[in-house]
Amino acid sequence: MTIYLDNNATTALDPRVLKAMLPLMQEEPLNPSSIHSYGRAAKAHLTFARKTISDYLNCQPSELIFTSSGSESLNTLIHGLYRGGTILTSPLEHSCILESVKRYPTKMTMPDQIESALSSNISLMVFSAVNGETGAMLDLEHIANLANYHRIPLIIDAVALLGRGPITLYPGITAMGFSGHKIHGPKGTGLIYLRSNHKLTPLISGGGQEHGLRSGTENLPGIVGLSKAIELINPSDFIHMQTMRDHLESNLDAQVNGNETSRICNVSNLSFPGVDGEVLLMQLDLAGIAASHGSACSSGGLQPSHVLTAMGYNQDRIRSSVRLSLSRITTQSDIDHTLEFFKNLFANNST
Repeated sequence: MTIYLDNNATTALDPRVLKAMLPLMQEEPLNPSSIHSYGRAAKAHLTFARKTISDYLNCQPSELIFTSSGSESLNTLIHGLYRGGTILTSPLEHSCILESVKRYPTKMTMPDQIESALSSNISLMVFSAVNGETGAMLDLEHIANLANYHRIPLIIDAVALLGRGPITLYPGITAMGFSGHKIHGPKGTGLIYLRSNHKLTPLISGGGQEHGLRSGTENLPGIVGLSKAIELINPSDFIHMQTMRDHLESNLDAQVNGNETSRICNVSNLSFPGVDGEVLLMQLDLAGIAASHGSACSSGGLQPSHVLTAMGYNQDRIRSSVRLSLSRITTQSDIDHTLEFFKNLFANNST
């Protein structure tokens, strides 16, 4: 039996998504930029996918740009919207943000100190709606109102929010970045929402696809798969994930990292005092339970989590921490077997 509790790294592809994608991968040579009948058929699929997603986000189809990943989406937005001045962000952000802003003057602040960190030289703000390691949620409405009042463009990394909570495009939000493989969609798919009254300098130039803002032939099967994955999002799944997460935490003798903030429904970042987190991950893996320290983009280096470090936790607590992240297909049996593993592990360690 294998139990997968690393859904913030990636999720299993939903069979319904695969079913939607397969005809576009097997039958016809479809390029939306071609003017012949195949091209027109491809354009129809692309248009339908864009409309499906815009209906979900409550925006205009023209405000959506398809990309290859969440990282590409955030890179495109940061480099494409920067117009000089200083970028305001936090040390808790995903590496795709932290590495991108290194090119520019940057001011770091914790999410609960954004208002006091604003100054006249701030020209762009970049924050995550949900922290991918701890599940901590930004007060998005408040930050959007601040951005709107001060007329500062605001980019939101919404990768860890999509499929785990409701999304509201508050007037102060300039743009959002999303990823397909975090919501049971295909890898190699990403999405940008860009409010229509903002101009974006393209990161990738060429044939002028995606309203001239992201050149390159569209990954039509991937885009159709992404739209299907978004269509399948159901708010009842948010309740299911939180119920499973709360059941897990209430039956474990562990410290919850980030528990002092509002958290998204599917993430438990847990510290087990006196336990080596690396050893614990290996023990979990041997027991058929997949978990992680944090972001899969940086976990291979065995470095202490930059998120937990910035939150002020000491190294002992950080080293003893693991992240368990659930999805809509996580079952009660999965959680119960995981709890049984911990019960047996700590019982054996105490003898």
